Amino acid sequence: MQANLAVLPPQFPRADRWRRLRVLLNAAPAARGAWLFAVVAALGGAVGMDLLAAPGGEAGQWWSRQGSALLLIAPLLPVLGVALGFGRLGDPACEITASTAFGGLRLVLWRTLSVLLTTVPATLLISAVTGRGTVAVWLLPCLALTAVTLALGSLFRLEAAAAVVAASWLLLTGAPLVAQRVPVVLDRPLPLLWAALIAASASTLLLRRTPTTFRN
Repeated sequence: MQANLAVLPPQFPRADRWRRLRVLLNAAPAARGAWLFAVVAALGGAVGMDLLAAPGGEAGQWWSRQGSALLLIAPLLPVLGVALGFGRLGDPACEITASTAFGGLRLVLWRTLSVLLTTVPATLLISAVTGRGTVAVWLLPCLALTAVTLALGSLFRLEAAAAVVAASWLLLTGAPLVAQRVPVVLDRPLPLLWAALIAASASTLLLRRTPTTFRN
């Protein structure tokens, strides 16, 4: 009887590291279809804003040539996705998830990649279809704001970091438009500025890379 029991096959297949990582990635709303729907809805709303209204004054002339609400919204989507992908707002089991072998910085980077792979192609598609929102203007800020969010998230809570970055971006872009001026950060690509922010954020993450990073 004991010999027969000894040769019974396992009832459940052993989960390898890639399967465990896939489960952890899919556990966050930012990696599921609901996030893709939210991205498309937000970008669609940006297109609607372009059709309904445009700023006046100096900003109005610039807006008619190259301005778009996509330039305002596209860089913020990954920031919100990162906060939802790891924080308590989007992952109720974040404390359990963070305590796993794949938790911390590694999981945040994987989920950030999944967010970018959702938002960037969707924005590229809508930008190409509408002809609004030059890629050179919004893509670098998109990557830079995401990197800054991760860097600040290693110092504070990730949700708080995302809120600070989002508020700062809206202030830099929205305040000039309200004053009927052209936002400097949207008027030209500014590759040196965004590259410097990305490099500084990557350095911060590298220096603060510990087993407990993002486990708070």
